[in-house]
Amino acid sequence: MQSIFAGAAAFLFLAGSNAGADEKEIPDFKEMTAQEMVQDMGAGWNLGNTLDGHNDLTPGETAWQGVVTTPELIKSVHDMGFQTLRVPVTWGTMIDDENDYAIDKEWMKRVKEIVGYGIKEGMYVIINIHHDGADSAWWLNAAAEDLEPVCRKFSGVWKNIAAEFKDYDEHLIFESMNEVNGGEEEINKLNQAFVDTVRATGSNNAKRWLSIPGSGANIGTAYEGFPFPKDTIENRLFFAVHYYDGAMGLTETTDITEWKKTDSKNLKIQLQSLERVFTKKGIPVILGEYGCIDKENTADRAYFNEVTARLCRNMGVVPVYWDNGYHDEAKKPDYGFSLINRETGEAWYPEIVHAIMRGAYLDGTYQEVVKNPTVVEAESITLSKEKLTMEAGAQEEVSAAALPKNSNDVVLWKSQDESVATVFSGKICAVGDGKTEIIAFSQSGSVQSSVVVQVGEEKQVDGGEKEDGIKTANARKPLQYALLVIGIGAVFMAGAGIMKNRRETD
Repeated sequence: MQSIFAGAAAFLFLAGSNAGADEKEIPDFKEMTAQEMVQDMGAGWNLGNTLDGHNDLTPGETAWQGVVTTPELIKSVHDMGFQTLRVPVTWGTMIDDENDYAIDKEWMKRVKEIVGYGIKEGMYVIINIHHDGADSAWWLNAAAEDLEPVCRKFSGVWKNIAAEFKDYDEHLIFESMNEVNGGEEEINKLNQAFVDTVRATGSNNAKRWLSIPGSGANIGTAYEGFPFPKDTIENRLFFAVHYYDGAMGLTETTDITEWKKTDSKNLKIQLQSLERVFTKKGIPVILGEYGCIDKENTADRAYFNEVTARLCRNMGVVPVYWDNGYHDEAKKPDYGFSLINRETGEAWYPEIVHAIMRGAYLDGTYQEVVKNPTVVEAESITLSKEKLTMEAGAQEEVSAAALPKNSNDVVLWKSQDESVATVFSGKICAVGDGKTEIIAFSQSGSVQSSVVVQVGEEKQVDGGEKEDGIKTANARKPLQYALLVIGIGAVFMAGAGIMKNRRETD
């Protein structure tokens, strides 16, 4: 009798294990070329001064700005047209030096939550080690007399970060460090340790896209022969760089507030090294930070941002605006970088956000960008499809034709339910069973059109009416249910047999 129970129990165990197998499956990792990645990442936005904010290297989400990040904020950022979310992270005192550089569980949990907000929208998310290497004042000091302890800790921290995210798909990108200053040899040693450590954690990290900066993430490090780390997989490294115009973009005076055509030309010269050294050779580039502070010069800031985004579009570079979350309406000017109200999700400066989208998504040269452009609003948007039936994991392209043809009103996209399907630039990705509406709309708000997306089959409810499929994370396949039923039946049959034998014995 014990053998019957053991067999039934084993059957139940195997059935239960199979039933939960879907939860442990590693997500598919879509392999793309550098050009495809850059196009898919679109325009980006930094969640600055948030997870990177700190007091004496103790990080805190509201240490440098007062708003807790919400899924609603990130959805709003996405629906404005941003498809890449850079999440700078300071790890600091959350690292346990006495326990193999383990990361505080609550801090890691919060990092993963915010990463999840972006991935839920179908965005690409970049995380890094940020202020730990600021000004050579903290532990990530590339100028240290003895680099070995620094490199050992750097590798240990990345080992733990990478292990937490190893099963994430291609939408997550790791950036080794932020604006760490040091000699070429030292920076290259750290970058090599980063690549080796991440790859060794396996799963999707073996093929994940990684972002590699030079010293200080300075644009001057974009030179022939830049020492990229050796990798175990080809063509999976971004070059990371930052750009700010010091006089107009950083200096907190109103002496220089204007952006001129000659400034645009000089900016092109600065960025051309990225095209010459990297993108023309198939190496993608992320302009991980750029922007300019408020000096009550919104039109000039919009002009600068549109030119920058347009140059990036034409050179194959991902532009990621630096938003530090600081905006003080009582101060004129406030010298802040912030474009988006973190509490409401609305744009402080819609003119600048619109300019970034025109630069990033419309064709043309940087010379064609003008200050204070006249926006020709879209009067209609016609989609190539009105209804789609898809399976989870599938992708479909829907094109949008806006009239009049001379309109410079950018067509943007959003989903009513990202748990069913996400969208960017007409590419719809089915996520889970259900029905949702994908909306294409003009940036000006003048017009919109939509496509109905059904993922999976519509389910029948009592009375014969159809009900939209509901995404269930732990849903079991029919065969798995059958195995469970058989296993349970075997247990009951075995129990009944024992009781019968006992009665007969009695």
